[in-house]
Amino acid sequence: MKILVINLSLRPRPARRWLPIGLGYVASAMKRAGFKFDLLDLDATSQPPEETEEFLRTHSYDVVAMGCIVTGYKHVKRFSKAIRTAFPDTVIIAGNTVAQSITQILLTKTEVDIAVIGEGENTIVELLETLPNSKNLKNIDGICYKENGNITKNKPREVIKDIDEIPSP
Repeated sequence: MKILVINLSLRPRPARRWLPIGLGYVASAMKRAGFKFDLLDLDATSQPPEETEEFLRTHSYDVVAMGCIVTGYKHVKRFSKAIRTAFPDTVIIAGNTVAQSITQILLTKTEVDIAVIGEGENTIVELLETLPNSKNLKNIDGICYKENGNITKNKPREVIKDIDEIPSP
């Protein structure tokens, strides 16, 4: 399974270029579970949105995961549309506050298929283990998703009780 993780850039020229800690933890959990993925860090590359769209139209992935704060909604909308237009079967996952605070808007007004609600470290691993074998997402806690034109909200995932269980970024 080909996976792309995107660190969206909310500022054209950030003063500091750091991978967000939350995304770092999610990527570390994916790596520890044995998943290989590409990381497109738009803060590090400072490429214009048109260049990112071109990349997304010319590189095929089975799953694309991205997340950002809610103010990055327009970027999620723009890039999920580019992905869906080029590769209709790609599963698009969004997390962080853009997924948690405006879930309904995200899933109805963008091409995002799955919104991860709450801590994403265990959720993304379970999603990636499930997707190649089944599109049945009903048993994955901590997500909302599109299903037959409707939005389905699963029960919340339990909070990770021991933070030391999560691999360091």
